[in-house]
Amino acid sequence: MTTEPEGSAPAGNPATEAPWYGADAPSELNGFVELKGWEKPDQAIESYRNLETLLGADKAGRAVVWPKDANDAEGWKAIHSRLGVPESPEDYGLKVAEGESDAFVKAAAPVLHKLGLSKAQAEGLNNFLEEYTGGLNKSNAEAVTAKTTQAVEALKSEWGAAYDERIEAGQKAVRSMGLSEADLEQMEAAMGTAQLFKFMHKMGSKLGEAAFVDGGVPPSQTFTPDAARARLQELQKDKTWLDKYATGDSDAIREKNRLDHAVLGLAFNG
Repeated sequence: MTTEPEGSAPAGNPATEAPWYGADAPSELNGFVELKGWEKPDQAIESYRNLETLLGADKAGRAVVWPKDANDAEGWKAIHSRLGVPESPEDYGLKVAEGESDAFVKAAAPVLHKLGLSKAQAEGLNNFLEEYTGGLNKSNAEAVTAKTTQAVEALKSEWGAAYDERIEAGQKAVRSMGLSEADLEQMEAAMGTAQLFKFMHKMGSKLGEAAFVDGGVPPSQTFTPDAARARLQELQKDKTWLDKYATGDSDAIREKNRLDHAVLGLAFNG
């Protein structure tokens, strides 16, 4: 009878050496190790160390899978989610300044969502646009104010001492026609300040606020510098008036003084 050494495998059934990662490892792991070609533990450890060096130990668990292509909707959705893109346009929660319309943010939110902007990016863009448009509106308002001031000063120079009287006559005409402040603002935007004031003056004149009758000078009428010069030229050709002025006629002298003041743009209280 043959005696086999103790601990030896039975004849015809040679012992199978367990893999280095353990005999009880799942089949998926077996295939993975075989595919990688890792024959020893140090090879697997070295591979992991290289991966950690590439990604950084602090990035472990924070990697993302890049979408397969531009049409990979789920892939892009995952990327956008990690980047902070909200689930729906309404989730941006964009705010508007007090008293301002929210029409723009309501229209912009779906576009921002489609472009894949994060909530922080959308808020930053919205804040920038608010500041920019606010500054633009302020600049426009300042420009309009400066233009209006310039127009008024030019008209004061043109009308001289008659400015206040003509403006008042125009305002009376406006009130008599029932025009509102909104109506006047629209007219000013379309016509310009100077043209609006001249239009108002014409209305006042037609309503009899500054009528000039029979060549006389109504006590309430104040001439513009140009009109005063023209009137003086007329009087220089009027022999009857010249005779009155030369003989010290009080009315003729008063009229001459009024016209001289008007030429200089000064009010006459004599």
